[in-house]
Amino acid sequence: MVTQSPSITALAEALARAQGEVENASKNASNPVFRSRYADLAEIINTVRPVLAKHGLALAQFPGYADGVVTLDTVLMHKSGEWMAATSGAPIPPKETKDGRVLPADAQSVGSALTYLRRYSMAAVCGIAQEDDDGNAASRPREQHHQDAPTPEPTPAHTDDSDMCACPRCGGPMWDNRTGKKNPKQPDLKCKDKECDYPIWLGTWRDDLLRDLRAAHELGTIDSDQYIAAEELVNSKVPAKLAKVHKRLHELLVDAV
Repeated sequence: MVTQSPSITALAEALARAQGEVENASKNASNPVFRSRYADLAEIINTVRPVLAKHGLALAQFPGYADGVVTLDTVLMHKSGEWMAATSGAPIPPKETKDGRVLPADAQSVGSALTYLRRYSMAAVCGIAQEDDDGNAASRPREQHHQDAPTPEPTPAHTDDSDMCACPRCGGPMWDNRTGKKNPKQPDLKCKDKECDYPIWLGTWRDDLLRDLRAAHELGTIDSDQYIAAEELVNSKVPAKLAKVHKRLHELLVDAV
């Protein structure tokens, strides 16, 4: 919902002139998950701020967080005192551990969501386009992204070491317990370093990655084509492929904050 001052005559005239001059932000940043390029927040600010200031306009953004939803109030102001404001939001899905505990969103997830809300809100107000705002995500069926993760299929028998991954914690080699596994509580993979001893249950890891991918898609981090490509890797339950998606998602979130 958009709110505004009693009159926006001067603001509307100034914004029309500014939008006639501002250019689309250049794609100066890389998405480390799927190797696409996009305009980051700094590039959009550097693109629109001089043009807005030239016409007596300024943007102010105020973050908020409540009940698992990150919000951002964006206010467009004119030197005459006229203004327009709107609020955008993005849900941060909680994470569930394998023992059923629900963990709240961490600061990194909130910071990542705020970065994207700031970027998209600023671009929308100024009428400029970005690499991953091309309409493809909206035109693809989104309902499949909101479905619960499919029931995990049985893990295929392990035949060689070509599908193995390094330990996500320490980077060392891992034991493969998949062949002949009888105890469901026994991890599928386990770090060989006794000091690390990091365990992996492939079904749990897969479900966590699917939730992270759905959240990244809804935040605009990845589009539908990228989501489907990553989903195929995750559903394979091949450790090396899961590790690849895990690493790139982590790098993306770190870069976005």
